[in-house]
Amino acid sequence: MFITLLPYTVMLLVGCSEKPTFNRGLTVAKSGNFQKAIEHFNELAKTSNDPEIFGNRANCYSCLGDIDAAVADYQKAIDLVMARSPNGDDSLLPSLYYNRGYAYHRAKKYQPAIADYEKTIKIDTDYPDAKNGLAWLLATCSDPMAQNPQRAIELIEEELMVSPDDPKLLDTAAASYAAAGDFDRAISLQEAALSHRVANDEKEKM
Repeated sequence: MFITLLPYTVMLLVGCSEKPTFNRGLTVAKSGNFQKAIEHFNELAKTSNDPEIFGNRANCYSCLGDIDAAVADYQKAIDLVMARSPNGDDSLLPSLYYNRGYAYHRAKKYQPAIADYEKTIKIDTDYPDAKNGLAWLLATCSDPMAQNPQRAIELIEEELMVSPDDPKLLDTAAASYAAAGDFDRAISLQEAALSHRVANDEKEKM
């Protein structure tokens, strides 16, 4: 079971486990008590090298803003996964790279964030929000050395082919085209995002 951090949602729980202490850690993390969840994972880490323990503890540290501790745990989890799956085909690996990339992104460490998002996409091209997250970073980050509007457009257009009416994707697309200097296209996409967001809100009220 692994928690995935998504910038537009609360933390999501995926899968199931037979380990009560592990499940308690996840449940507490989901409630938002990240420090208490870390205590659960600390106990487990004393006797286990399960990468999910370190990956989920890293997510908790990330949510608390302790990026150094989070990155250390992500690396520990990645090392453990690579030890058991040297070919890099473990299903946990893209989650670890994505979450570490997101932690770097939140800390405004853009270059390592880009590298981890790209690794995520290389391993699993359909990993949730990886392309959107990377596109948003490349279009909007404050570091001109990290900006890459054309790559952002490439990524978000791939996502829009699958979900053309998703407001958050349309927002990212608008930002990407604005960063590339195509303001007419950016305005059109932002208007589409607003339209679909209003439509979705009306559906929810019905």
